[in-house]
Amino acid sequence: MAGDTLEECPQLDVVVKGEGEQTIAELASGENLPTIKGTAFWENGKARESEKRGLVKNLDEIPFPAYHLLPMEKYEMGGTKFAAILTSRCAVAPPELPVHPLPDGPSRLSHLRDSPSPLFRHRKIS
Repeated sequence: MAGDTLEECPQLDVVVKGEGEQTIAELASGENLPTIKGTAFWENGKARESEKRGLVKNLDEIPFPAYHLLPMEKYEMGGTKFAAILTSRCAVAPPELPVHPLPDGPSRLSHLRDSPSPLFRHRKIS
């Protein structure tokens, strides 16, 4: 399927499939494309897909974005500044459709409920 994306958009060099945090880090470090799980890429003029990357089992291992490096004043919705924070990963479907389990495992939650301080890092709430 990701190989189809390359075929449809030949100007792309790489497609990251699935959960991309580790895959993108490996791409940025310059690792050899065929060895990076979770990618589709061009090899000798043909679209090729690497081995599937597994799910991130512990969402708390994913670092928070480096918001201090971003122009946060540009991120607003309805006149209110905002930033999204990922706290779970699960199957998502419109209410009228049955929800099926994730193909690679159950829904996963971070432990923000135990320590909400990262939520308040960019907003002065006490």
